[in-house]
Amino acid sequence: MDDQHPLTRAGVERGEGASKLDALRARLQTERVVNFFTSPAQLQAQVIHSLSQYRQPNLTDFHLVSDIPAYRLAWCDGPPFAYHWGLQQTKAHLAALNVPEPTLPPFDEPMPEVEINPSEEQETDE
Repeated sequence: MDDQHPLTRAGVERGEGASKLDALRARLQTERVVNFFTSPAQLQAQVIHSLSQYRQPNLTDFHLVSDIPAYRLAWCDGPPFAYHWGLQQTKAHLAALNVPEPTLPPFDEPMPEVEINPSEEQETDE
């Protein structure tokens, strides 16, 4: 914590704890790289920055988040009611990532029975 950071009385260590804390602070400043903060937001940013250096990036995670929903959207109700080129594109992305395609249900709703008679004239309002 920065020396200029505002403290409350409850946040100040006293007695033997204060001397232990001062000794720890002095030792850490000689043995480690230290940062100081003046606000909770600044502390949060410094912690995230420090920990991010240890994170192993997994580029597959990013693609899975975007490609699988894209596959579902392109699927629509399944063939023949699918967006063909969108499916082809997402299939290629998933194949490049060695990820299997999601199994989605085919369109299986019964089609309504509609009688079409081209010889009937269409009614018009005239």
